[in-house]
Parts: sequence; C-alpha cells; structure tokens
Amino acid sequence: MKKIILEVQEETLDHATAILEDLGLDVESAVRMFMKRLVKERSVAFLLSGVSNATVQRYEAESLATQTETVRIDRGEMRKGLAMKLFRERGKYIDKNVTYSSKNRTTYNYWANPDFSVLKSDWTLILNDWVNRKLYLFRIPAKTISVDELIGRNDKPNLIDIQILEDNPSFVDRRSEYSFRRFLVDEIDY
Repeated sequence: MKKIILEVQEETLDHATAILEDLGLDVESAVRMFMKRLVKERSVAFLLSGVSNATVQRYEAESLATQTETVRIDRGEMRKGLAMKLFRERGKYIDKNVTYSSKNRTTYNYWANPDFSVLKSDWTLILNDWVNRKLYLFRIPAKTISVDELIGRNDKPNLIDIQILEDNPSFVDRRSEYSFRRFLVDEIDY
C-alpha cells in the first residue's frame, strides 16, 4: 500500500467530512472508493451520470465550493440531524445508537457500516430516499439480531456491511439477505 497526501482547503474538507459522516463514511474510505471506481470505469464519467450538458459546463466554470453545494441540493438537503429532528417532532423515540444512510447514487442501495456493538443495545436505523424524498425509521431492540445473521466488512470485520436494496419493500440487506422490514416504525415524506 502507498500513502498519499492531499492538500485541500480547510472549509472544503470540513463540508466534505460532514457530508461523508452523514453517509457513514470517513474521508479515507471515500477517496479509496473514488479511486477504485476510477480504475474500474477508466473514466470520471460516473461522477456526471444523469447530469445535463448545461450542468457539466456550469461545473467546469464554477468553484469547488459551488460544486459541493450542487451535490447537497441533489441529495435533498436531508442530513442525519434533520432526519432525527423530524422523527422526534412526530413523537418517535430515537435511540442514542443511530445509523443514518442515504440512498447510494451508483449502486442502488442504502449502505452503512455500523459497529457490531450496536446489536447489543437498542439501535435506530434511518434510511433517506433522497430521490423520492422519503425517510424510513427502524427501531431495532437490543439483541434481536445476532452477530451471525449479518455480514462484516472484509477489511474491517468489526463493522457490519449493510447494503439494503432500494425500492424493496422488505428492506433486504443484499449481503446477508436479512430483512429489516419488521423493525420499520415510521415513514416521512419531505
């Protein structure tokens, strides 16, 4: 393995870190994902899929800060804290162990990597369908899912590798084939 050092404006890094944290990622993982996808596609066209030519021209003309803002609008401005607040306003209890995941733009699923320890206590899972502007709230009581029922990440076996298929009413994790449907307690259109 090789190490790389990137110089990034502090404000840009802070904004990117906040967005990635809402998605359950860290900066290092996101950069590795980007590089793997770049190598696989042999292009950066995946960054611009579904984007009009006018938008591409605007991206080329605007600064990185404006590009980041455009991505945030694309995600529907929804973030973990706001989602939690909306459910609380509806009288829903939110456990202190909260995992938040937005629908992935390229793999057609919700992706999250909480630590296996979340299974030992009450756990809240929030899924954000930013395309259809809908939030899903799951409350998973302590010890209802065993460690053996879910699959860990290959590179970090202490983390659960959740990949819940989008547009699947059973909310099935494609890795373990575990359905989270029975834990769904609320939905919000926003």
